[in-house]
Amino acid sequence: MRKDLLYKIAYDEAVRALSEQRVLAILWPRNWDVTANPREVIETFIESAGTALVEQLHRDLSLHMHNSYLENRQGLEQLALLFEIAGALMAVEVVLWIAAIASST
Repeated sequence: MRKDLLYKIAYDEAVRALSEQRVLAILWPRNWDVTANPREVIETFIESAGTALVEQLHRDLSLHMHNSYLENRQGLEQLALLFEIAGALMAVEVVLWIAAIASST
């Protein structure tokens, strides 16, 4: 009967842990910027009062792409850190569960 109680407690704790992980920051939606907005390009360079040179268009698009890269890289670094922390916490939890089960038998 004692083993059944331990399994029930372990099951209940596993269910609780899974149900509380609904808002993991790792899975939180991100706003990734991967392209230039065509509407902004058209309004800025084609429909503006003065005509833009192709070189200026290339330069501005390159700067925009570089800024997008930097923002996305920062987001990826944050996700990697959160993933490492979550992995470490899960490893600690597994070790504690093993210790708890081993000490109760």
